[in-house]
Amino acid sequence: MRKGLLFLFIVFTVTVSIAQPYVDVLNVRMIQSPDQGFIRRNNHKNSFEYFNASLTLPMRFKKTGGALIISPYVENWQVNLPDRNKPASLIVEREQFFPTGIGLPITLLTPIKRSKFLLNTTMILRNNAEKISLPGSFQAGGFVVMNYKINPKLTLKAGLYYNREAFGNFFMPIAGLEFKIDSTFQIWGALPGSLFLEKKLKKRWYAGLTFKAVNNSYQLFNGRYIQFNDNQLSLFSDFYFTKNLVLNLEAGHSLFRRIRLGNSGRIKQYVYEEKINDNLLFRVSAIYRIRL
Repeated sequence: MRKGLLFLFIVFTVTVSIAQPYVDVLNVRMIQSPDQGFIRRNNHKNSFEYFNASLTLPMRFKKTGGALIISPYVENWQVNLPDRNKPASLIVEREQFFPTGIGLPITLLTPIKRSKFLLNTTMILRNNAEKISLPGSFQAGGFVVMNYKINPKLTLKAGLYYNREAFGNFFMPIAGLEFKIDSTFQIWGALPGSLFLEKKLKKRWYAGLTFKAVNNSYQLFNGRYIQFNDNQLSLFSDFYFTKNLVLNLEAGHSLFRRIRLGNSGRIKQYVYEEKINDNLLFRVSAIYRIRL
């Protein structure tokens, strides 16, 4: 069974050229971001704790060479915004927020016959709120990305992302690449979402640099929502205890972080949109990974 599953992942990935050189079948991660840092420290205090658990479940289509990927996940935040200075008319009742997200991305990978193109079409269904039954908590979106394989080492990507956020429609163009410089050094990602630079140091030790952008909104009680925008630049290290069990450690810093609170409804306005501090980041992940 295990060999069959491994074979499925290898054939699936080689056939359709997934962006990253591995598949994380199961990933459980936690992030801590205390109110400490090195840049932009003269603004409002903030901190957060974050938990995420996700699965990757692919199914390959032998006739077309394409694949269907289902990637359910659950996430939870604890966001702290202490001692905020604000006008009395814009009162926010509390300083801690506990939004939760449940999501189901569904991806269809379609190779274009007799060409070097691969079409990635992803639909994302999710519920982002402090309570799943809150009005406005359901969000639907997705993205379309076209991959063009220039040669076995280099693939370019371009596309468009959309999501119906709590604050309205959100569109974002996507551009990325997969570049295998040599057998030990690879670059992949799609900006402005994420970018990875990975170097193999030893047989069971990989390290590198990663950039991740976060743009999420969650429905709150009392007809409000919280919007979280963050750019996370980190150094990472992956330790392979076995062929498939991985411990991922990351340490980095946020860049131009923004946390806003807004009112839902026809007339949307922010009740809190002050500049906040950029902070340190610490991430730890336990992963069941199949490396290709």
